[in-house]
Amino acid sequence: MKHSIDINQYMLSRNVVRGGSRIRNLLTHALNEFPDAKSVVWTGFGQPVGKAVTCAELMKREYQNKLYQITKLCYKRVEEYWDPVNPELDQLVVKKNLPMIHVYLSLEPLENEELGYGLIIYVINNNNNNPLFPNRRLQ
Repeated sequence: MKHSIDINQYMLSRNVVRGGSRIRNLLTHALNEFPDAKSVVWTGFGQPVGKAVTCAELMKREYQNKLYQITKLCYKRVEEYWDPVNPELDQLVVKKNLPMIHVYLSLEPLENEELGYGLIIYVINNNNNNPLFPNRRLQ
């Protein structure tokens, strides 16, 4: 069973995270557009994958983890061409597969059959015990 989301059918804010992007600037832009768009996609490939995940997690924290999420992982093929110093040598081609992530966040419920769907889990804990790590106490 193959699932896919046509993101063109949704009004959303698309944010491509690059290495030189500042998280504060990205979040400010996304949070300003989010009330109208009601959904956002964070995309990063190569080194900025971690930064894209950080932006998505900070946005979820801003909305008290009440956002629905679908995460997609893939690779982007990049070719680098190196010209030799010695003209008698051939040009060198380096092919790389860079990791790529797309994190789709929405205020409205998403199709839970979609691959990469993230559940919203609410933990109600009155006795101050940590359900994931029983030997640690919640603060």
